[in-house]
Amino acid sequence: MPVEERISFYSEGEEVVGTLFLPDDLGAGGTRAAVVLAPGYIGVKEMVYGQAKDLCQEGYVALAFDYRGGPGESRYRGKSNPSGVVTLFPDAAVWDVRSAVRYLLTRKEVNPERIGLLGSSAGGSYVVVAAAAEPKVACVISEGGIGDGYRWARTARTPWQFRNYIRKIEEDKARRVQTGTSQAIPNNEFMVFNPEEADAWANIPKYFPQMAQHQLRTPLEVCERWLEFKPEAVVAQISPRPILFLGEETSDLVPPEEVPLFYEKAKEPKRLVMAPASIVPSRYHKFRWSEEARYIPWLWNHMREWFARFIPAR
Repeated sequence: MPVEERISFYSEGEEVVGTLFLPDDLGAGGTRAAVVLAPGYIGVKEMVYGQAKDLCQEGYVALAFDYRGGPGESRYRGKSNPSGVVTLFPDAAVWDVRSAVRYLLTRKEVNPERIGLLGSSAGGSYVVVAAAAEPKVACVISEGGIGDGYRWARTARTPWQFRNYIRKIEEDKARRVQTGTSQAIPNNEFMVFNPEEADAWANIPKYFPQMAQHQLRTPLEVCERWLEFKPEAVVAQISPRPILFLGEETSDLVPPEEVPLFYEKAKEPKRLVMAPASIVPSRYHKFRWSEEARYIPWLWNHMREWFARFIPAR
């Protein structure tokens, strides 16, 4: 069984809490490749523990952490989030990933030439921007990442939904400069689910109470930052380091065309793999990592092969 160590590091001067997973056969003085795991927008570190433990079984060091301002670490800018509010800015999340990489570089158990990033959903966007800025990152996997925040917001909504969304953001800009506060909207207005996705997400708090999706809200200031967030503008800077893009043929939360458009902006070496429609309906059961039998094996096989090829554990 992996050895779990509760750790913390600092990102932009603020503490970030995480869990470091170490292989149980790591001898004194030995080093291994390491992977930073970046969950999605309202994700918590416990959601990626299954992936972290499986990576450890393959011989990797794995690091999971809670974003500042997210449901697992509800402080940002030195203040606690209001109850039920997720104040997770994309640029702050990127810095948390970058700081996680720098933390791994301080660990004697980590081979500094073999550090990889693995991000899911919004985390698949954060890891791209982090890797572009951190030259010690050797390998990247972006699962369901968003390349252009404005395009994502537009294509995930009907025209009238998008106009109403932009109107709220514009009104909030004026409110913020006059009052210093941002209005928070229900999180399912920021992340637009289809009915099947919404039902699946509604069950997640049974396993991760911190992220009761339908009880969380997002400030419109965060929504505005996402409109401006364009990881595809920097993805080419990752080359010549390898990046794997994983997408889904039928997702509505991240429309099927988003990941291929993101992939097109990257340079070689790169690879794009889209999950077939036959397994995508089970995607939101992936957080029950050891139980789901369709999407998880598909996902894990691609992740394991990519890391083994470019950052072998030993």
